[in-house]
Amino acid sequence: MTVMEQAHIEVELKFEVQNEAELLERFAAQGAQLQGVVDQSDEYFAHPCRNLRKSDETLRIRTADGLSWLTYKGPKLSKRTKIREEVEIPLTTRLRGPATSSFPARDEALESGEPAELALRQILLRMGFSTLAVVRKRRQVFSAQASFAGNVWQLAIGLDRVDGIGSFVEIETIAARDQWRAAEQAVWQFASLLGLREPVKSSYLALCLNQLDN
Repeated sequence: MTVMEQAHIEVELKFEVQNEAELLERFAAQGAQLQGVVDQSDEYFAHPCRNLRKSDETLRIRTADGLSWLTYKGPKLSKRTKIREEVEIPLTTRLRGPATSSFPARDEALESGEPAELALRQILLRMGFSTLAVVRKRRQVFSAQASFAGNVWQLAIGLDRVDGIGSFVEIETIAARDQWRAAEQAVWQFASLLGLREPVKSSYLALCLNQLDN
């Protein structure tokens, strides 16, 4: 399987939250189920010779509950909705001792030790990448379903309190490359049921950088 075959399309809408209690009541009315609460830290990186803000790409390491993921997001495919190619790698491997690719650890040693994210961050910094910003938030995670054109879409909903920016709700699903337009309609339909009309088109990273610029 190639890297391109592993990629998927992220379909997402974000809205600023004015009344959290009222929104939670609407969640319940639409059958959204609380899955948990998590603190997330997203570290975004700047490329040494390419302006990722101009190319509308992002590279980040997300850390939550002691686990980490490396995520690449491509340019937006739609002006109406935040729709992007996403490639994500879990950074869960932990090694005991000085194991290397030439002298790999035994399977039973893949349990504890330094998280892979520390090594990856060191590699990125040594190659000239730099930390662009760190976005921290507390997310209430909900799950829901949306039906559209005969298909049922699984939705992930994040009710976020973002440090220094405010409160937002994100409604997201994952689609195959040939199905993102139907997924877009499903996400919009569910947002409408929640009474959400005016999406925030900027990412948390962009909102954070705008705060710093001002």
